[in-house]
Amino acid sequence: MSFQFLKIGFEKMIRTSKTRKRFFLFVITTIYILLVNHLYLNGIYVVKEISPNSPWLTISTDLKSFVKNVERLLLTKKFVNQHKKHYTTPKVKPNIKLLNSEDIHVFKGEILILVTSHIKHSSRRDSIRTSWANHARFIDHSQKFNNARYKTYFVTGYLESFIRKAKIESSTFRDVLITNRTERYWDLSRRIMFGFLWAMEYCTFDYLLKTDDDVFVNIPNLFTLMYTDPFILKHKDRIFAGKIVKSKSRTIRDPFSKWYVSQGEWEPDYYPPFATGMGIILSRFVLEKMRSHFDWINPFRLDDVYVGILINRANISGIGIRNVPQLRATLNEEFSGAHQHYECRYVDKPIIYHKVVHHWCMEKLTAKSIINSGTENPGRYLNILIVPFIFLNFVVIFLVKFLK
Repeated sequence: MSFQFLKIGFEKMIRTSKTRKRFFLFVITTIYILLVNHLYLNGIYVVKEISPNSPWLTISTDLKSFVKNVERLLLTKKFVNQHKKHYTTPKVKPNIKLLNSEDIHVFKGEILILVTSHIKHSSRRDSIRTSWANHARFIDHSQKFNNARYKTYFVTGYLESFIRKAKIESSTFRDVLITNRTERYWDLSRRIMFGFLWAMEYCTFDYLLKTDDDVFVNIPNLFTLMYTDPFILKHKDRIFAGKIVKSKSRTIRDPFSKWYVSQGEWEPDYYPPFATGMGIILSRFVLEKMRSHFDWINPFRLDDVYVGILINRANISGIGIRNVPQLRATLNEEFSGAHQHYECRYVDKPIIYHKVVHHWCMEKLTAKSIINSGTENPGRYLNILIVPFIFLNFVVIFLVKFLK
């Protein structure tokens, strides 16, 4: 009965042409506001169907790796057997230099984030600066943890064709460590050592997070881990955390593999515990203990494995190696957030999320991380919908009065 009464009233309301126009514009405006709000918080993206690689692509990739491995073994100097217990690092100065030391603002705070970045990836660095590296967006969250501070630095190599642009970027943002080393993938170990060394000599911090420029870092989750996790609170200054490969990671001897390692480089069949390179957390104390073992002449090529080797050599008593369960690698694990570059799914738990190369995706994940942290006032985000909705609908109703 009541439904029939409402139906009759609604039909009377939209009987006139002017009222119908008003109602139509009201509905259109409502849909528009809902759509804008959804796009603001979720971004625009298309998930493509994943197709397997062609056999030829697989074969050609293996052949390229084989040629590079043969070339490396034949044309470079003989590698040092790095596994031997009596091995000691030569006491030499770092054979890598910083080209823009006058530009960089040093950091004094709690968490320093070191991002390895190709010198030509300026757009990725800009995307990171405006999203998760923008500490102003996480003020409410940092206040929960005694105003803990963090800062992000980028470590690049050298390419003549990009150096001028990189130096302009450096003088503008003052957060890029431009080194004189080439942008070779297998030279990352030396650049990471340099980033560690520079941070220890010039900055004040408790923890360092090493990551890459195609990674999203969930800052609220990072702060929650560092300041509430029982394991980290217990070990405090002796932390090594990440997606730890702890149970006998076998050395790859297949010469067709990108990660092939000869016995001359590493004789044992297994590596010591190491964390995958997209997210490694180290306390300053652990870094200081590693420092005397840095090999500037011949660092191990696999940078993430090399960090594990350095920690193993340092033989730090009481070190806390914090690992997440390795039973299954899913997006719900803290250091296992991974997806194809054309996807952009936000998942609650990961601190490290790879692979993110688009600005819109960085922005979406950052906005989601802020909302999900529960530190922001929900009304602030509700206003994105309510305030424009009310304002625009009043405008529409006012303008419709002049429609004939």
